Amino acid sequence: LDGERDLAQALLELKRLIGLEETLLPTGDLGVTVPPVKPKEILDRALANRTDLLAKRHELERAEAEISLRKREVFPNPTLGVLFDREFTGERFVGGRLSIPLPIFNRNQGEQESLEARRIQARAEIVALEKEIRKEVDQALSQWETAHKSIDFFQREVIGQTEENFRLLEAAYRERRIDLPRLLIMENDLIAANQSYLEIRHSLQEAAIRLEEVSGVLPKP
Repeated sequence: LDGERDLAQALLELKRLIGLEETLLPTGDLGVTVPPVKPKEILDRALANRTDLLAKRHELERAEAEISLRKREVFPNPTLGVLFDREFTGERFVGGRLSIPLPIFNRNQGEQESLEARRIQARAEIVALEKEIRKEVDQALSQWETAHKSIDFFQREVIGQTEENFRLLEAAYRERRIDLPRLLIMENDLIAANQSYLEIRHSLQEAAIRLEEVSGVLPKP
């Protein structure tokens, strides 16, 4: 009953997350054996593909582009023109005119200082985020390695022995060497071991998803 209640709640939450009314039952298994991303490549991929880091870099590029634009606006733009005039002797002449405005008072100093502050802040945020990404990658790798070692231990030391113990218990009960209460107690211990193994496989699956998440690379459909 507890399991059915948990399943019903999980399916309701899944429907809410994906925005569909019909119930979808997930399929597949927990057969993860290798990391979805090569451990040596995770950090490089994260620094190249993480959307949060890319957004910070774009913000820095934008600030630098605006600073460059404002600096160009400080220098005046000369304009050329044609001049027609007449001398007092009555002669006409055509000449050229060069106009260069001199922005003595307004050089956008306040705006430039504001943009420079944005650039400094953007650089600081990039450095901080890169440190956080390195930390997340280390934690995800540690989570994966711990779960993978636990899986290896269970597969090597526990699962085979548990299945053999189930068979021995059933044989002992049929031969009346143990009574029913003792059989149930011992079987509960074996069931608990299998449940622990299932939880560890689930932890390994979560670790694989976390590796994909921190690397910024979406899994193939």
